[in-house]
Amino acid sequence: MGGANPHGFSEKVLDAIKLINEPFKIVVIVTSATKFDYSYVNKLKNEYAGIIDVLIDCNNMAQQMALADLAIINSGLTKYETLSMGLPSVVISNHPLHVEIMDDFEKETE
Repeated sequence: MGGANPHGFSEKVLDAIKLINEPFKIVVIVTSATKFDYSYVNKLKNEYAGIIDVLIDCNNMAQQMALADLAIINSGLTKYETLSMGLPSVVISNHPLHVEIMDDFEKETE
């Protein structure tokens, strides 16, 4: 999660979604610099009843967000974009400072 996925949160989120056992369409958006386990995703595609697409260096992020029903994102600037679009989001903080920022963000957006 986040441009570089330093803690492997993207794979952990996919693991959690897989446990729900519903055939969602999942679009994972990463950059070419992302530390992402593509072999894991390819394996998961064979096991998962839904659709998993991976977009690398997406140049139409706003369009992808407009098509989404839910975004699972890092606690960066994307949260403001999803808020302005009215896109429900699950925000995961991967740094202690982000927790404090998210607490303030939550209070301001209630």
